Amino acid sequence: MGEIERPSSDIERRPPQVIVPVETDQRDRSTERELYAEGGPGGEYEAYFDDETGDDWSHIKPVLQRHKVTLACLALIVISLIAKAVFISHYYFQQDDFDVFDVGLHSSFSWSFLTHDDAGHLFPGVYALAWLLARNALYSWTAASAVTLVMIAGSSLAAWRLLRTLLGNRPAILIPLIFYVLSPLAYPVYYWWITAVEAIPLQISIFMTLDSHVRYARSGKLRYVAAAAAWLLFGLIFDEKSVVIPFLVFAVTAGFLVRRRLRSAIWLTLTRLWKAWVVYLVLLAGYAVVLVGAMRAAKIKSTPSSVHAAATFLSGLLRETFLPSLLGGPWKWLSFNAGTTVASAPPSELVVGSILLASGIIVASILFRRKAWRAWAILGGWIIVADVLPIALGRLGYPAADSFLGLESRYVFDASAVLAICIALAFWPVTELQEQGAASPRRRREFFTGHWRTVGIVLTAVFVVGSLWSDSDMQNVSSGAYVRSYLETAQAAMAEAPSGTVIYGGGDVAPDVATDLFGAYASVSKIIEPLSHRGAQLSWPFHPSGTIDNLMAFSQQTGQLVPAALDYFVTTSTPLAQKDTCVSPKTGSLTLNFPSPTSIWALTLQLGYFALPKTTGQDVTITYGSVVSQLQARPGLHTAWLPVSGSTSQVVIQVPPGFGEFCVARSVTSGDIGAAATGTAYPAVPVSGG
Repeated sequence: MGEIERPSSDIERRPPQVIVPVETDQRDRSTERELYAEGGPGGEYEAYFDDETGDDWSHIKPVLQRHKVTLACLALIVISLIAKAVFISHYYFQQDDFDVFDVGLHSSFSWSFLTHDDAGHLFPGVYALAWLLARNALYSWTAASAVTLVMIAGSSLAAWRLLRTLLGNRPAILIPLIFYVLSPLAYPVYYWWITAVEAIPLQISIFMTLDSHVRYARSGKLRYVAAAAAWLLFGLIFDEKSVVIPFLVFAVTAGFLVRRRLRSAIWLTLTRLWKAWVVYLVLLAGYAVVLVGAMRAAKIKSTPSSVHAAATFLSGLLRETFLPSLLGGPWKWLSFNAGTTVASAPPSELVVGSILLASGIIVASILFRRKAWRAWAILGGWIIVADVLPIALGRLGYPAADSFLGLESRYVFDASAVLAICIALAFWPVTELQEQGAASPRRRREFFTGHWRTVGIVLTAVFVVGSLWSDSDMQNVSSGAYVRSYLETAQAAMAEAPSGTVIYGGGDVAPDVATDLFGAYASVSKIIEPLSHRGAQLSWPFHPSGTIDNLMAFSQQTGQLVPAALDYFVTTSTPLAQKDTCVSPKTGSLTLNFPSPTSIWALTLQLGYFALPKTTGQDVTITYGSVVSQLQARPGLHTAWLPVSGSTSQVVIQVPPGFGEFCVARSVTSGDIGAAATGTAYPAVPVSGG
């Protein structure tokens, strides 16, 4: 292990102490007390004795001084956690969140459930958390936010631990730590639950896998290989991007932990640490088997995009999203879908400035430290392999996707962890470990002093201010209030609805809650019905069929429960003459003509009818094109709903011999079920989602 650089054992060494006699006021004291003070009489820290209380505080200041870096890092992490908790409280569940909750709610905790493929994603950890929340705190943003905040705290502590391992407990680690814990790339991730619990464990895995591996490289102890493998597995459980972590670990080891030229360092890294690489590759091979099996079961196929589309996506991701984050950007956000979706919208000055700044940082670091280029190469490789390649393989086939997706920070959020590591490696030397009984390590050259230190502090301050501005602007243009209001209104509606109410379960919720791209998972029965505690008092037909007089539907705008009506693809038959509206045993049938063929997208036929008491229990045959339905008549005036499909020009109504008179409304309507614009609404006013 002689070629592997090791950290100093002088981390947070206890400063020398001497016993200092302190004179006391003879009026109040008859004896002298001996107090610890650093540096002796007149030294840097004078002994302090509280003359009023008699308490000895002299030892506090030296302790704080010795641990000032630790205290500063902890204070930074705690303050950032508080700020993030406030930020997250403004948001709510949306889109994919409801999908994973529904799958968790209706699945047993099994291997097939945990490896359920989600549009090419394999994240058993996300499903496990969704399963627990769905059964114990469904749609509780407080509980879900607590999970997110615990992960954020874990990632911040993991970043701090790795930076200490690499650089020692020096004040310099505050700079890369600030760039990580205050990165504005995190904001569009934290406000969306599923993206947060998928991406943050990946960052924890990056930090802790590398930390454990560095300890193995320095000590040769296999327990650190086991720890690194465990952290790698943790990342794989939550995000398939974790397959890139071993390659990041290898690059950092060869580039910065081995004191040789790069070619020799690569060979030495392979041969000296071969046990670790074997363990990591075996773990990746097992994961690949599971991933391929899950994708085959879900019939997911990769659809690679063109090179031009991939290049456009990469260019936008760097210019509009990643590089502006170096100055705390984007500073300004675009908001869509009632404030539930945001995209980077940096001003042109910030785009140009961030490009110039990034170029200047790279050039300056290389001029003052030859190895620095390796750090930036590692960062660039991570972005291309972990962030661009997966999107290029499966998500750039949609119109304008290559341009729009480049504005989404969540696709490059994981790179903020790698950026912090690379900043540390580019500007500061990795510390060495002092062997037991050996002389103190040689004085290391400091690469970040004088004017460069001032420049670094100023740029860090600019980053902090810009990040806070981006945070504020995002909260101004986005919110989870609409989705929260929608679901709370729907829950209030179900509590107020009379017993026996029939609710159209096949209707979609508002697109800003869950887009219809999710198919059945965006339906009322999947998202809203689980909130009902009324049991059999409410019924939820997905395809209403038969006589239903009180069919209700949820408003897509507000979440209120209102009378159902046909409002999509509507076609109404030509009105009948008054004398022709009834079918008698003599005529046997009645034909209603549509003025033009109905829409091929029509799914429901609605008609009003009146039947005499003698028709009770008898069936009326209704023919819509090639679809033949049986309607069991009920005496009195009623409304019937019948599933249909395809296009037709007429509807034929037939009654059996001996059937009593059956009258229909002067017209029938085909289309799709929605919410009526008038009628009684539950609740009368939507619930505020503030």
